[in-house]
Amino acid sequence: MGIKPEEFIGTWEADYSKYNLIDMSIPAAMTFTEKIVLHSNHTYQQFLDNKKIADGDWTYDAQTHSVFLAGAIMLEEGKSMEPRFSGISIGCNGDPIEFDGREVILCAKYKSGSIVLQHLAIGDPDSPVFITFVKVDTD
Repeated sequence: MGIKPEEFIGTWEADYSKYNLIDMSIPAAMTFTEKIVLHSNHTYQQFLDNKKIADGDWTYDAQTHSVFLAGAIMLEEGKSMEPRFSGISIGCNGDPIEFDGREVILCAKYKSGSIVLQHLAIGDPDSPVFITFVKVDTD
């Protein structure tokens, strides 16, 4: 794929209202925006509706096309911000990947000629949902 780590630097945003997901903590539709700011010093900040919810270090594995956010929160269940369960999912390159719930893994992909970042698939394995981040600003 040939993506360089410096291409990730900037602000990435995902609008959950596009995905018809249910926030299990309410229950109601997920309508929030998640923002991740990746800095050139390999630190990040994670925001939910412009409120900072996590920060830490990020790394990129070019072999698996994976961006790892140490200490980030997977918003799979909605605004309750429960730590994601640990286990095995399908990784960015299609291979099984083990995760421990203490990091978020984003897959780097090209979509319509631009780089996007996607959470690992969530929901029903037969019709998974991929939350997609688009770059909205550079650092």
